[in-house]
Amino acid sequence: VMMKLKFIFLLLSLMLFLPSQANAEMAAWMQEASDNMHFKPYEYNGIFLKHPIGHDHASLEIDVSGRYFFKDENTNDSNLLGFNPFFSYTAKSDFFYTPFHDTRPSGPVISRYQNPALHFKYVHGNSGLPNILKAIDTLPIEWADIGIEHISNGQTLDAYDDNNRATILAAVAEKNYTVLDSISRTSASIALTLSGNYKLKPIEFINKIGLSDDNYQNEVTGKVFFRHGQESKVFWGRYANNDVNYNTFQLVQLQWKIFLGATKSKNMPKQLTIGANFGNTWLADKSLDLMLNLPCHTPVFGTVPFTISSHIGPMSNLSNYSEKENTILFGLAFAY
Repeated sequence: VMMKLKFIFLLLSLMLFLPSQANAEMAAWMQEASDNMHFKPYEYNGIFLKHPIGHDHASLEIDVSGRYFFKDENTNDSNLLGFNPFFSYTAKSDFFYTPFHDTRPSGPVISRYQNPALHFKYVHGNSGLPNILKAIDTLPIEWADIGIEHISNGQTLDAYDDNNRATILAAVAEKNYTVLDSISRTSASIALTLSGNYKLKPIEFINKIGLSDDNYQNEVTGKVFFRHGQESKVFWGRYANNDVNYNTFQLVQLQWKIFLGATKSKNMPKQLTIGANFGNTWLADKSLDLMLNLPCHTPVFGTVPFTISSHIGPMSNLSNYSEKENTILFGLAFAY
């Protein structure tokens, strides 16, 4: 009960830190950037109160994700052999809120995820595609993406150095997450990723209650990872000294976005996102992600992009990726 009260207090304090129109102004800025510039949101951008269930301490998770198209995304003359190149960057960090006596120093922010990438996106039916690649148009997809990505956590404690072995094992025994979070992890020095997107018809019951909108079709996106160069050594927990790496837990990523209704902010619909990661053990080491976006308009704050999400299973973070960790998050997703 005390933890729940603390969460509510923190969320309210976060709202008080913002000027009365800050949420609306931020949403408007994101909208203007999306409409008038080559810069757009890539994944979720927001700030969330995170509560790991049985692991670690409560924190504020800060997610920043954007992409920059070198030319206009929507015109054929911007394409390179039918593909539209763009750069993306996604970062996730945790800030441990020090007024709570049962949390820990953040130093001041713990880097969780760093993901710069270069992409080449193809939209179905693009006339610029060379004849040798025309077979892509026979696939039932809305768009395809080839990515060259780096994925790491920006930390420095080397798990491959025997001098650090005792330190890490002691941290595991003592549940010292400050040390565990400092383990250097690289999911891929370089990863080749292949993604595809398939549009679905609006769900029938949403049509019946008048919420369907042609601008927000339901969609499924799949992504396959081909990794080179990993820092993934594990000598503790259930996979101690087994031959595991990030491919054990994430070879294929699936995501289903279900549109639940439009809002006054064009780029912030009400929607449910269901995601899953599958590795080379398939169902044995899967992880699930759920996110519900419920932006609402208020007379004082304008559009407030309330969001609640949950992670279930391994891959909650890169540093201790092999351990199962269930988390609940709620907060504000400003652009997605």
